Amino acid sequence: MKENNVIIISDNKNFATNLASKVLLLRSSDSVGVMDYKKAGQRVNNHPADLILIHTNDLEQLNFIKTIKNFSNLKRASILLVSDNRESDFLCRAFDFGIDDFIEENTDETVLNMRIMWGLKKKLLTDMSHKKSSLLSLIEVTDKNGYFEKAYTQMLFEREYKKCLTRYDNTIFMILLADIRCKSQMANKTIEEALVKTLRETDLCGHAPDEKFYLLLYKTDEKGAKKFFQRLNNILPFETSVSAAAMNISGVENFKVAEKSLNKKLVQSLTSVNAINIVETTPKNLTSKVDNVDRLADRQKNGLTNIKYLQRDFAKRMEKLISPAFFKMQAIYEPKLFNTDILQVFNSSECRFIIKKENNKSEIVIKYNNDRQIGVEITENFKFKSNKEELSFSQEEFSSEKVENIIQTVAEKFRKNLYKNEEESIL
Repeated sequence: MKENNVIIISDNKNFATNLASKVLLLRSSDSVGVMDYKKAGQRVNNHPADLILIHTNDLEQLNFIKTIKNFSNLKRASILLVSDNRESDFLCRAFDFGIDDFIEENTDETVLNMRIMWGLKKKLLTDMSHKKSSLLSLIEVTDKNGYFEKAYTQMLFEREYKKCLTRYDNTIFMILLADIRCKSQMANKTIEEALVKTLRETDLCGHAPDEKFYLLLYKTDEKGAKKFFQRLNNILPFETSVSAAAMNISGVENFKVAEKSLNKKLVQSLTSVNAINIVETTPKNLTSKVDNVDRLADRQKNGLTNIKYLQRDFAKRMEKLISPAFFKMQAIYEPKLFNTDILQVFNSSECRFIIKKENNKSEIVIKYNNDRQIGVEITENFKFKSNKEELSFSQEEFSSEKVENIIQTVAEKFRKNLYKNEEESIL
């Protein structure tokens, strides 16, 4: 047989021959072949067909569709079911197994050829898509699963994000990350394999910094996002779990703003472990100011400035701000700082973040100054030098991001000084 051929599979030889005579061939490269199910099982994989017409009314014979899909030469072939069986169970199973279209046995010749031409065109488009995907993988823009590599994810997601704002009513932007308790280096590979089984072909996935996964789920609302997250967790093995933050992109025109909001919400999910948090995109939650609405502000408005109440609210608020930052920084720096203690201490008037190894110690103390200001005291004591710094922030500007930046700066400085001191002591 020639390439780009059409194959008819039927145990009714007369029907198959008659059907073949009705097929209108528009390309010189096309040819029609007829096989019964027994011969097809032995020979059909040797023919890289564009279109296969399967003739059957038998529920059991539909299993041959799955056999065809497993043949390497026929993975992208279009499959057309020819049958007079219109039972819902029969048709639903046929589409589940992978048919692309359905026609009845006595279908008009014109309709038959219209469906065949549509099937041939679909095969051509599928081949073109596969070729482009292979090229993207070859130049390392995407991996073997078609997910964007880390270097391209943010740029390409930003472009696609803008398109989604005008093209689709519901699109979910989601960020996924392995939970802190997942210590295995294979966790990300396990998550990626689960995503392959969970994501639709139309959804978009990319690798992002800090081992995160960025997802765009098209035509999906918040409930759909939660169902997707549940399906993903059901597939993952017990020792691997993920946390996520998600939002409906409608109402958030700027990708960077959406990304920042999701990363902030993701920290909360990580502290809960195996949780998904939804970012509300109503106007009141999209202000450029830091969200610091708490009982402290309410008491200030009402003139209730009792120092005990203020300090109590300060402690609760600081715990809410620092705990997510602490767990995030701990997960980042514990592997980098071997045999190093990373501690966190709270009381009613101050919060302490301590990094300690032998005689080297860095400490961040966040203190309640007054009802408007928060003080930050940073003390660094190393074998060969000491340093102390005091900072002050207003209640409004002090956020979890600010805490993260302070901890990150101190932790990086600790790491550099630690290794520097070790080198100097060797010399």
